[in-house]
Amino acid sequence: MQDKTRDLSISKVYRMKDLYNVTSAKPSTIYTWIREGYFPKPKKMQRISVWDKDIIDNWVEEKLKT
Repeated sequence: MQDKTRDLSISKVYRMKDLYNVTSAKPSTIYTWIREGYFPKPKKMQRISVWDKDIIDNWVEEKLKT
C-alpha cells in the first residue's frame, strides 16, 4: 500500500499561507498585486489557490535584483 502523506518541504506549489514567508506580504497585498498585474495569478487545485513554486521563486529573485 502506498503512503499517501506528502512531504511539503518538497512541494512544487505555494499556498497563500506560504507566500508570507517568501514575500513578507500579507494576503490583501498579494491580491492587490495580482489585480494590478504585479504578481503572478494563482491556479486552482479544486477550491484551493496555489502558485507554482518555481514561478514565485523566480519572481522574488527578479525583484531582489532591482
